[in-house]
Amino acid sequence: MYLDTNDIRLLYLLMTGTKRTKEISDFLEVDKRSVPRLLDKLRNLGYNIDSERRKGHTLLWDQQYSLKKFNTEESRFLAELVQIYAPEHPLAKGVMRKLDYDISTVPLAKHVQEVVNSKNFENLKWALKHQCQVILKPYHSNNELSPPTDRTVLPLQLYLRHRQLYAYELESGKSKTYKLSRIGFVEVTNEKFNGSLPPLEKPDPFGFYATTADHIHLSMTKAAAQLLAEEYPEAEVYLSPDDDLGIKYKGPMCNPMGIGRFILGLPGKIKVRSNQKLMDFLHQQQLEDLHSDE
Repeated sequence: MYLDTNDIRLLYLLMTGTKRTKEISDFLEVDKRSVPRLLDKLRNLGYNIDSERRKGHTLLWDQQYSLKKFNTEESRFLAELVQIYAPEHPLAKGVMRKLDYDISTVPLAKHVQEVVNSKNFENLKWALKHQCQVILKPYHSNNELSPPTDRTVLPLQLYLRHRQLYAYELESGKSKTYKLSRIGFVEVTNEKFNGSLPPLEKPDPFGFYATTADHIHLSMTKAAAQLLAEEYPEAEVYLSPDDDLGIKYKGPMCNPMGIGRFILGLPGKIKVRSNQKLMDFLHQQQLEDLHSDE
């Protein structure tokens, strides 16, 4: 049993104080007869909710709760660690918000989404550990003509600082990548996958995947290197001082399209020292640009 959007919104509402059944039904936009069922679901998940007639429903906290809270200095220290080492982690925004202040108002939509993102991440980690299939309900493709659809997948790996999921899609029989930010909810099915999987692909710092990667050597100005690290944070570990333009990149490349587009966007700022595949891609793109200008 897992928390859905209504469960999360109901929890936040109860955190603001005792609420009557009508207040809950109005806030969740559900029938009053559905409220007891929603409350019972939270109780089954371990939340202690006291219901009294004519008074309302109250979320009870452990008596030792106040002893488990972080003090101001501890909260500030933890917030700094998150900001420095994991600012883009799926759990980061939710953690930062809890460290900054106590919940005292009805949650905004973005706050609910933070909790959903955290729960999705937890479900994916659990599915990876137990090798279970999940349903992405729904997944929003970047194709504007393709409506959001549910995808049943077997999670294989979380990549790019936990921003992307690499998974085997059962319907297509192919391994694909999914951005966590485009997933509605992750529903764990507890169903195992019995078939054979294609070879595991690994990502390069530019968002492309392959079973094997090419090695490239680039020279670039310090300004270009700074832009590269900002746009592709995973590439930063492959940057080092260079005697030519100032900085060099020596690292993997799965597809020339990712880094190639970046190079073409900074004419004269980056030189390709090795990798014929990348050179051919840049040459072809430059020819196409010349023909398009005619």
